[in-house]
Amino acid sequence: MTAGRKFWGDGTPVAGQQFGYAFDDIGNRTQTETSGDANGRNQRVANYYANTLNQLTNRDVPGYVEVQGLGELVPGIRTTCEVRLFGV
Repeated sequence: MTAGRKFWGDGTPVAGQQFGYAFDDIGNRTQTETSGDANGRNQRVANYYANTLNQLTNRDVPGYVEVQGLGELVPGIRTTCEVRLFGV
């Protein structure tokens, strides 16, 4: 699998539900892209690194924390909330 993407009924991307994966010639993961905005852009990239023995030696961890959920601001009225913290 090289991508997993979720869309609303009208075809627009669901924010935070866009995923992409890249692999080398022998099937080792080399990169992931996660999250994304409502336009399907601005994904968080993490690279994976292997040594000559084909062992994972390091990977990038994007400096972001994302929180998504539902909440009630006024009793009986529900809203969707998306909080993005940058540079964590």
